[in-house]
Amino acid sequence: MKRLTVIFLVALFFCLSPAYAATTEQNSGITWSVDGTTLTISGEGAMPNYTAPGYNFQNEPIAPWYGMDIEKVIIEEGVTRIGDYAFFNMKSVTSVEIPGSVSSVGRYAFFDTNITQIVFPGSIHLEDSVFAGCYNLHSVTFQGPASIDALVFSENYDLTALYFPDRSASIGYWGFRSSSLKAVWIPADTEVSPGAFYMSADIHGNYPFRDLTVYGEKGSSAEQGCEEIGIPFVARAETPSLTFFREQAKYPAGKFQDIAASQESAVKTVCELGIMNGQSNSRFAPSGSLTVAEAVKMAAMVHNTYNGFQGVFPVRAQGAAWYQPYVDYCVALGIMTGTEFDDYNQPATRAQMAYLFANALPEQELAEISDMSAFPDVTDQTPYFESILALQKAGVVIGDEKGYRPNDTISRLEAAIIISRETVPDMRVS
Repeated sequence: MKRLTVIFLVALFFCLSPAYAATTEQNSGITWSVDGTTLTISGEGAMPNYTAPGYNFQNEPIAPWYGMDIEKVIIEEGVTRIGDYAFFNMKSVTSVEIPGSVSSVGRYAFFDTNITQIVFPGSIHLEDSVFAGCYNLHSVTFQGPASIDALVFSENYDLTALYFPDRSASIGYWGFRSSSLKAVWIPADTEVSPGAFYMSADIHGNYPFRDLTVYGEKGSSAEQGCEEIGIPFVARAETPSLTFFREQAKYPAGKFQDIAASQESAVKTVCELGIMNGQSNSRFAPSGSLTVAEAVKMAAMVHNTYNGFQGVFPVRAQGAAWYQPYVDYCVALGIMTGTEFDDYNQPATRAQMAYLFANALPEQELAEISDMSAFPDVTDQTPYFESILALQKAGVVIGDEKGYRPNDTISRLEAAIIISRETVPDMRVS
């Protein structure tokens, strides 16, 4: 009898243990398995729809993994749709991997989870309230066209910027209700609901608006919607161009006492364009280091000018760091993801500068003109090596006798030279 009792208790322990190991087949050839705290969903076709636990009044199915200690979700290639309420209120979920085969995500699928970032590799349609209540979500990357229904990003207080790629279809009513967005890029031909940017009504029934800047195409529904509710809209130039880099300030000869004659051309260019300034009226501090925050700002200014956005950046929220509007802008416009840098006040490396500046202009503006041999200290294991090579081939960076020195911090003079060559093609080195 005791032996039977021990066997029963051991079996019960494994059934209740959080270290699950199971494989179960669902409808339509979709299977799921759990290994420790990782849930993997595989197969071909759409996942089933589920209902919210606690609201199952018609005895509809609840996701079979609900209640398990799942931290990571992996959706494998072949799955085409994530079902309604699939991970509803599963607060232990912090990480999700989604393949390009997933083209739609059902209602409330990730409601109230603790995911921090997510990437959609293919075209995607997000149904109602997919990420509502995801307070820690700070980065969403659409690599293909996207459309969102109502309340998809409501109650997202860490999400400050969103970039919608070309051919995105629609943005639904209250799509961003009560979120902390500061910058959104919306391409042409995207249908935007007039109420997409509404926040919740206050006690008087009024609809306040956040400090949001919307970037888009002139004459688009995004512009019309912003005009109707008073949100700043910045129209992109019909034809982005390097010709928008024009003199913004006068630079008298010999302005900076610490600049040699051979250095003055690059310094003069960046100062006239308004992208860099001296550290005082008479000193440029050429050997001084450049912080990551300063590099981000410069990349944002280059992109902004090229696209004809006339120097308009997101509004800085009260209490936010001085550089936050430029970070928000760069994330919204796809220059960076927002997760690359741990400390914006640290000196920037030459590799980090190359990454930001290679992304600040489109590929066609960095045409290959240089036949220089590859840098000996840059390999496919070097951080941001593709960006370094792109700038080298375009004649924007040339290195020195030691190579490119990707891990060295970048000086203010080196930054000025890179910016001047990037914005004025005649200064590039073939």
